[in-house]
Amino acid sequence: MVLNNNSTARKSGASVRKTVTEESILSFLGLAARAGKVISGAQAVEDSVNRGKVFLVIVSCDSSDSTFLKVTGITELCKVRTIRFSTKYKIGHHIGKPDRAVAAIADKGFAERLSVLLSEYLNKPDQATDNSIEGCNTDNLGGIHDGK
Repeated sequence: MVLNNNSTARKSGASVRKTVTEESILSFLGLAARAGKVISGAQAVEDSVNRGKVFLVIVSCDSSDSTFLKVTGITELCKVRTIRFSTKYKIGHHIGKPDRAVAAIADKGFAERLSVLLSEYLNKPDQATDNSIEGCNTDNLGGIHDGK
């Protein structure tokens, strides 16, 4: 009988740690969209944040500075975590829409899991409190802004 690494680890009781990738995060975002828990488009997201319906906002790294500043201004006021990640094309593609610069998660469970995945991917602690948005470049597309 041949065991792969996962089976061996399960039998020995050791935990298997998968590497978080941009693709795995985008796939999870797509799952949230299929569950009807994703709001996309800057105006729709802003309206939902103002109504308290949003738990996490993702702004693409290739969005305009004015879009980013407008969204983070509102998310800071409403204390909603904002993460800068990926590209408009990839976000839109995974949620079944054309290019989207902004997407919001309207479910606490999905938002918490996405926050953990994004924090692992960006190598930042999940409870990051810095308000920096650094990291949006070709080497590491992403950055966390807690809005706190």
